[in-house]
Amino acid sequence: MGERKPKTDKPRCLAAILVLAACGQAAAPAHAADSAPLQPPPEPGPAATDPITDYFLHWFDRANEAQASQPHWMTPITTVTARFEQEFRYDQYQEFTQNGAEINNYFAGKGLELIPTLTNEILINVPGFEQRVPQGTSKVMPATGFLDGNFVTIKQRILSAKRKMAITS
Repeated sequence: MGERKPKTDKPRCLAAILVLAACGQAAAPAHAADSAPLQPPPEPGPAATDPITDYFLHWFDRANEAQASQPHWMTPITTVTARFEQEFRYDQYQEFTQNGAEINNYFAGKGLELIPTLTNEILINVPGFEQRVPQGTSKVMPATGFLDGNFVTIKQRILSAKRKMAITS
């Protein structure tokens, strides 16, 4: 008989690492056996002066600078904010109609928001999925499915002002 290998959660670990990396967090490996010994950072050389490498090395510095140069409004609950945000956003909501049916919306057209330059933001949106359930049943109606929407949205900030500090006496 063949030997069975123990199951690992590598796909889940990889997904978690990618989400944490997109949010700017340091991700630790889930299993000690999967981790490699830490190595010192490479010496600066010709690769560090490559414009593409330099662009990605300073990604978060550029995003922080872009966010510092905009008003500090609160993010709306169910719509995209006018401010630049760098995040992965998932929204889900449930609506009850007057006849007792319910409409569930998963993802609501949200997704990955990135700030590649000081004045631009790119939103990569996942299409929303709407589920309609008639009153008093768990049967899903035929109108259930993915919604229309923008897959990629590009926002550009032309003008903005930094938040003014309030003077208190």
